[in-house]
Amino acid sequence: MALLLEMVQPFSPLVAHPTAVSSPSRSCHAARHHARHTPLPRGGAPQMFGPGGGGGFLNLGTPEVIVIGAVAWALLGPKELYRLARQAGEFLGEWQQLGMQARDSFKEALETEMRGDESKAKEGEAERPSPFAKFTPDAIRENVAPMGVPPLANYAEAKRKEQKLPDFDGEWMGDLGREVSAEEKADLYRKAVAEMGDPETNRKTFAEQISGERNAAVLEEYPRELSFEEWKADPLKPEEDLLRTQIEEAENRIAMLRAEAKVLALRRKQQQANAERAQKLEEEAALESVEKPARMESGNN
Repeated sequence: MALLLEMVQPFSPLVAHPTAVSSPSRSCHAARHHARHTPLPRGGAPQMFGPGGGGGFLNLGTPEVIVIGAVAWALLGPKELYRLARQAGEFLGEWQQLGMQARDSFKEALETEMRGDESKAKEGEAERPSPFAKFTPDAIRENVAPMGVPPLANYAEAKRKEQKLPDFDGEWMGDLGREVSAEEKADLYRKAVAEMGDPETNRKTFAEQISGERNAAVLEEYPRELSFEEWKADPLKPEEDLLRTQIEEAENRIAMLRAEAKVLALRRKQQQANAERAQKLEEEAALESVEKPARMESGNN
């Protein structure tokens, strides 16, 4: 208790003092004393929690909290103070539980609503007709029936009556079982030769390609412009040749553009001549329309 009184003593201005009889001189002195010792207002707005603004809990600093605790200890006693603190803790705990319950209830309601929306969406998708419904066997059979497609048995019968491939003896049976004549065979052979070439010539060409003779003939007909030895002697020659070719192409392009410009100039002259001719014809027509009535009047006179 002595320790608490020592802690309270530095803040003695907060302790109540007995009042004295007021007098004019004493009231003026008290007013001046109050004006000198009036604490300045705090700079920031009062804050309930948080370290900002220079205040602690309920905008009170550590000394004020200590003073309030000491006064409560002295007035209420340790037992009553502990009971009040426990009640305050229980009250805050209940409020915290209520907040958590409200949060859980709100979250559960949102999740329930979302699950309901998802189930409704799934039910709608299940009720929606499948895009492959029209490709089922029954649907295909219904769609094909009006077209008059023959049944599968007829298709198998027609397959058995198909033309057979010619054998090595040159005999070929048609779809009705008749034998192909020699004229038809010769006609078919001529068509095959015209489309695919002579078999003997094709055989020789293939042999030349396999042996490499055809490649050698092509290289001999179109020799390489620069061999490896020449390139090794002058590595910059390919670049010079390329630049020379590009310059020649540019010069040819310029010559073509100049020729096009001359053609455009001739066309412009022709257009101007046509315009002048049309204008002259219009002037002559206008003059004729003016002079013709005058001549007719003079002839009548």
